[in-house]
Amino acid sequence: GSRVAAALLGDQIVVWDVASGTRIQEFVAGRGRVEVQALALSEDGQLLATGGYRGLLEVWDHEGRGLVSFPYESRGGERPHLTSIVFNQGEVSWAINGRVYSFELTLPPR
Repeated sequence: GSRVAAALLGDQIVVWDVASGTRIQEFVAGRGRVEVQALALSEDGQLLATGGYRGLLEVWDHEGRGLVSFPYESRGGERPHLTSIVFNQGEVSWAINGRVYSFELTLPPR
């Protein structure tokens, strides 16, 4: 079935199964150090990406295990602000301070 995800209380992520209304996953993003401002589910619903004001993008599997993270290196004292995330055909793209970054996800088979 289809899934929907939401960030609660800043860093708490909850994923629901839309058909049943059941919570199927709950975890803390950024190891509790980041307020989530953007999130996206992959096309197949198996991956979730989260990001926020500190510029940290994290990709999680369907069991809430962190698979990969991309910390943002601040330039000249700027405050990183991650504003959007999208999955597209095996890539994850995100925007920080008006710049777009992209990474091809080559993850181990499940």
